[in-house]
Amino acid sequence: MSFSFYISCDSPIKTAELIKDTPAGHIVCTELKLDPHHIGKMLSNLLKRNTPFTGIRHFYIKGVSCRSVEISYEESGYRVRIMSCSSREDYELAFSLVESIAALKKKTTVVTEQDEMVPVSELRQKFDRTWVDGEIQSAFEMVMRTAGKNVISLEGANRQFYVGPRLVSELLAMESNEKRLETFFETQRHVQHLNTDGYYSANTMLVGNPPQPMTSWSANLPYFFPWVTHFSVITIDNPKDLFIAPADKLLEIVGDKVTWLDEKQTLVKAIPKDEWPAFVARAREFAVDMADFKKK
Repeated sequence: MSFSFYISCDSPIKTAELIKDTPAGHIVCTELKLDPHHIGKMLSNLLKRNTPFTGIRHFYIKGVSCRSVEISYEESGYRVRIMSCSSREDYELAFSLVESIAALKKKTTVVTEQDEMVPVSELRQKFDRTWVDGEIQSAFEMVMRTAGKNVISLEGANRQFYVGPRLVSELLAMESNEKRLETFFETQRHVQHLNTDGYYSANTMLVGNPPQPMTSWSANLPYFFPWVTHFSVITIDNPKDLFIAPADKLLEIVGDKVTWLDEKQTLVKAIPKDEWPAFVARAREFAVDMADFKKK
């Protein structure tokens, strides 16, 4: 349920020309990690090189966007793609990028994915708040239907966002569709621009056959855990004495220390060193055979 606009041109623009301030904030390019307010020399060098914008890149507004706007360049020109379940701010960003590219290439019309030619000057009138709200509602309803039974993943501006039965049930318990929509996008935005200061961001690896995401867990550290199926638990007295256990079981054990960010990702308070042996003893009850997790 994405939606695309096409701007014809026979040569690329410069990447840095799209990295600028907007009323909502400033634009960041995911692939190049370009942030005009924080990278100084890198942006300066890019501007000096006038790097052509070819291939596929993703843009978002720092601290605001839920999903990125995808822009791709081919010989015929640029495609600006708005992802399903984008927020209103993401739609506004997409319109701004369409207008910017058209202005840079001196184009007065763009073409929609339905092959409709639209004057750039009429873009926001045709694709107004009513149209945007309709697109958002349709995408939200599709997610609610699908995620009520299965966990789905939306690739966000900075990380994946997981929606599943637990989150759907929480949303359905709310008093109005307006409140459900508001909470859905607030949750999505919070996950994308999460402040992990004070938390250790766990690194994951794929192990086993078939490969499954796993990370390590040790004492005295508060964690941001991305989605994993298993933890390797490290004992204090003997670091080589580790074992693997299912993530859902271990998170149940420390339920009062867990804050769920979405269906899969969590912030977990540190387990003090003096409480770690008791946690390890309980966690070991769910240990699985290490042989099942040999690297492929």
